[in-house]
Amino acid sequence: MDTRRAAGHAGAPEDVVADTEARLAALRADDVLRIPLLLLLARELLRVDAARSMACAVEAERLGDLHDDAPGRFAARDARAMALLFRSDFDDAQHLIEDLAQEASPARPDEVARCRVLRGILLQRRGDLPKALNAAFSALQALDGASGRTWVAGTVHNLIGNLLVLYGDVSGALEHYVEAVESFEPHSLQGVIVVSNNVGMAHHEVGQYDAAIEAFRRVLTALPTGGQAYFRAVALCNLGLALVEAGRSAEAFVPLDEARAICAAIGSQRGLGLAHHNLARAHHRVGDLAAAAEHYDRSLAVRAAAAEGQDHAETLLFAAELEHDLGHGDAAIALLERVLETTAAAPSTRLRSQAHHALYRVHRARGDLAAALDHHVAYHDASKDFVDDRTRQRQQALAIRFEVHRLAAQNERERVRRDRFERLSNTDELTGLPNRRAVDQTLAQELREARALERSVCVAVLDIDRFKDVNDAFSHAVGDAVLRAFGALLPARLRSGDTVGRYGGEEFVVVFPGAPLEAARGTCERLRSAIASYDWARLHPGLAVTASFGVATLAPGESVVEWVARADAALYRAKAAGRDRVVVDVLASAAG
Repeated sequence: MDTRRAAGHAGAPEDVVADTEARLAALRADDVLRIPLLLLLARELLRVDAARSMACAVEAERLGDLHDDAPGRFAARDARAMALLFRSDFDDAQHLIEDLAQEASPARPDEVARCRVLRGILLQRRGDLPKALNAAFSALQALDGASGRTWVAGTVHNLIGNLLVLYGDVSGALEHYVEAVESFEPHSLQGVIVVSNNVGMAHHEVGQYDAAIEAFRRVLTALPTGGQAYFRAVALCNLGLALVEAGRSAEAFVPLDEARAICAAIGSQRGLGLAHHNLARAHHRVGDLAAAAEHYDRSLAVRAAAAEGQDHAETLLFAAELEHDLGHGDAAIALLERVLETTAAAPSTRLRSQAHHALYRVHRARGDLAAALDHHVAYHDASKDFVDDRTRQRQQALAIRFEVHRLAAQNERERVRRDRFERLSNTDELTGLPNRRAVDQTLAQELREARALERSVCVAVLDIDRFKDVNDAFSHAVGDAVLRAFGALLPARLRSGDTVGRYGGEEFVVVFPGAPLEAARGTCERLRSAIASYDWARLHPGLAVTASFGVATLAPGESVVEWVARADAALYRAKAAGRDRVVVDVLASAAG
C-alpha cells in the first residue's frame, strides 16, 4: 500500500482535522486504512500543534510496522522527523533522518530525495547554509529522471528557494519557487500557499515591497474561505509588515489585527509574537508610541516564553528604538545590550550590526562620545563581517549551483548517450522496427503479464513469400526496399498496444497483448490482404509481394520458445498450403 501521496496532500480547510478524526474514529485501531488518515492529520497539525502531529506520526509508524507497509512506515517516520524539526529537537531529528536514509529505497527516488530535504532543513536550522544547500541540490539530483511533478519535488525546490534567499540570490530563488508551485499544484494546496508566501518574503528581502504586497494578497485570495487559519495569519502578518516597510502603515492595522486574533484563537504563540511585533512597528511608524510600547511588551513576552532567540532579539532591537524615541536612554541601552548578548554566538548577523549602530546613536545623543565611538567602530566591523559573510555565501551558492548545473548537463549527455545506445541496440537499422532482441524482451514481458493478469496473448510469425526470388530477380537493393516498406506497412494497421518487429531476414513477429485468438487471426488476415494489395510495382515494375502467417495463443505453462515455435510451425504449414495465407496453430485452435 503506497500511502505517500495521501500523506503529502494537505490542502483542505480547518474542518479537515475534525473530518479526519471522525473517519479515524470509525475504523478499528489496527486498520491499515488509518495510515494515510494519520499522515494527513500529522501534516495538517504540524505548524499549529507539533505534539499532536508527532502523536499521529508515531501511531502511523506503528501501523506501518504491523502491516509490513514499508512506504507507509517511511512516510510516518518522515512526518515524525518534521515534527522534531518544528520542535527544534535537532539531535533526535538528526538520528531519525540518518535512520531514514538507511531505509530509503534506491528504487524510490522520492524517498532518497526526501531524506536529503530533511537533512537540508536540519542543516539550515543549525545555521550551516553551505551544507544545507548541498543537501538540497543533492535531493534535486536524486529526482533526476523521475517522472512527473511530485509533492517531494515541490519540497525540494521550495527548500532550494529558501536557501538561495538567505544567500541573497533572490532571482535564483524565484526560479525554484516557480518549479515548486508547479510541482505542488496537483498534490497540495498547502504547499502552493507556503511557496507563494515565500515568494512574497523573497521580494520583501530585497526591498521590492509592492511586489511582496501583491504576492501576499494572492496568497490570501488562494486560501479557502474560512479555512487554513494558520496560513491566513502568516500571510496577513507578512502583508502588514510589507505595508509598513512600504510607508503605508495606516493600511497595515486591519490585516495585522486580524492576524493577531487568528493566532490567539488557534494558540499559535509564534504567530502571536510576530503579529504583536508588526503591530508595534506599525503604531511606531504612525507616531502612536503608547500603543507601540504595549505591542512590543506583548511580543517580547511571547517570544521569550517560546525561546525564539533571533525573533526575540529583533523585537528587543525595535523596542530599544522606541525607548530612544521616548527619551528613555537607559532603557534603550539595556535592551540593546540584551540584543548583543542574544546574538553573541553569531557575531556577523545583521541584528548585531544594527544593535551597535543603535547604541552609537543613543550614546551620541547622551553626549557619551567615547562609548559612541566604540560602538561606531563595532558597527563598522560587524557590518564588514556581515557583508563579507554574505559575499562569501553568495560565492559558495554560485559555486554549488554551477557544479549542480555541470553535473546535470553531464548526466543529461550520459542519458542521451544511453538512450541512443538502447535505441540502436533494440532497433533494426533497415526497417526502423524493434529487432529480435527487443521482440524477445517484449515476448517475455507479455508472458509474465498474461500469467499475472490471467489474460490471453497471441503471437504471429510472418514471412515474405519467395523473398530470395525477389532478391535474385530484382536485386538486393529492391529487396531492402521491400523490407523498408514492411517497416511502414505493418505498424500502421495494428492496435496501439500491439508490437511488431523484424525477427531476422524476411521474418517478422507480431505480439497481440490481451487479444483472443480470433481477434489476432482477423488482424493477420487484414495485414495479409494489405500486403497482397499494396502497389509493389512502385518499387520496381513487375514486382508483387505476399506474406504467410502462423498464429498461436499462449498455452498454460509453456515458455516463450515453445510458444513462438508453435506459431513458426503454423507458418510453415501456411507455406506448404500455397503461401499468402494465415494458419492458426492446431493446439490453439482446438483449445479455442
